[in-house]
Amino acid sequence: MDMVFTLEELVRKTGATLNQHQEVGMILTLVKSGQPLKAFEKAINSFDAGQLVPLRATQMLAGSLAQQASAVDDAYYMLESRKNDGHSVPLPAVNLVMEACAVMGDLDRAFATFAELEQLDLKPDTGTYNALLHTCVNTRETASGRRLLNRMEIDGVAPDAMTFMHRASLLVMSRQSEAAYELMATCRQAGFTPHTKMFMTVINYLLRQQRLDEAAALYKEMEEDRVYIYPGFRSKVEAALGISNDTERP
Repeated sequence: MDMVFTLEELVRKTGATLNQHQEVGMILTLVKSGQPLKAFEKAINSFDAGQLVPLRATQMLAGSLAQQASAVDDAYYMLESRKNDGHSVPLPAVNLVMEACAVMGDLDRAFATFAELEQLDLKPDTGTYNALLHTCVNTRETASGRRLLNRMEIDGVAPDAMTFMHRASLLVMSRQSEAAYELMATCRQAGFTPHTKMFMTVINYLLRQQRLDEAAALYKEMEEDRVYIYPGFRSKVEAALGISNDTERP
């Protein structure tokens, strides 16, 4: 890791800039070295430059920040300071703070951050609502989740695959598992491939109900869509469905 930091310093001294992939590499390196706030600062710079930070990197960063509540607060204060200094605040950075709140399972912090959007001259987007919905899922706040989904619709913010995944989880928690199953078709009709965890949530429900044919059909869709299947989940489903491990896969 020291070599990575040394290389970055050499690049800076020559007046060159790191490309998008190198910046993401630096973010991940800082996360792995236990420096989430420095990684967060780099993520802000990437967002400012209009660069995409992959979901995997933002999730790792959110998880690293979430290890200490003080780090999540410091990340928000970093954004607040930027605003006070006359700089714009990238909405994805605020969403990342809320995602860290979701990982911590801290509903109050997540909604307190959400309440500051207007002060930061920002409006919520799909990522904002997804972070809040994730917080509701992790804290089992189904009523808050329903209100968020209603507000999202009123605000005209379009859902994505992550939104449908969180909706399915909230439905299962509300004992509306059949509605979660039906949501799979709605997700596809909206043009999205269901997320891995949405498949898992619904397939687990079908297995509990002994609806093996429907579970097998969804599992086949999961494979055909080339959605990632966790090894443990694969073993569980194939055992329940009587699928041999020697069966040839697509």
